[in-house]
Amino acid sequence: GDKDPGAHVQMWEAVLTFVKTYPQALSLVDVSKAVLPRLFALIRAGAHGSASESFPCLAPLLLLLASSSDAAAGGACTNGAAHLGVLSALWAALPVLKSDSKGSNAALEAFRECLTLAWHLKAKGGGKWGVDLEEEVLAPALQALLRREEPACSRAKLQSTIVACIEAAATRPTPP
Repeated sequence: GDKDPGAHVQMWEAVLTFVKTYPQALSLVDVSKAVLPRLFALIRAGAHGSASESFPCLAPLLLLLASSSDAAAGGACTNGAAHLGVLSALWAALPVLKSDSKGSNAALEAFRECLTLAWHLKAKGGGKWGVDLEEEVLAPALQALLRREEPACSRAKLQSTIVACIEAAATRPTPP
């Protein structure tokens, strides 16, 4: 099943290959109802023990979903909602991964990659973004760190991840 971490490497390989090969297939399903809720649940659960294998696949998946979706339709994959959901789920997964240093490092790296990708896609102007990434993602993470209320994980790794996100925010291109 989808909770067997032994099957996740092959699952991600199949999902990414399928979406890359048949992007039009996404138009046959309501991704925001049929795909994203299960993806967010998988992430929040720490990928059921396969975080270090699963989380590196999130940014490529988000990129494929955004490029496969109709930007004019303003769906979850082009308006920032999918990115916000993934970022929120990654943050929520950190306490689940407190005893898994490889998993929590993978979650923090995926957080940085997905946030940087979201800023890139937003700046590129693909669709109407209804998500303020700085307000809804980066500011709460920074506030938790400053109040020492961060999720259980390596404080040093969390600090370096947030610094990298702030640097990416400061140097990102501005939307057209």
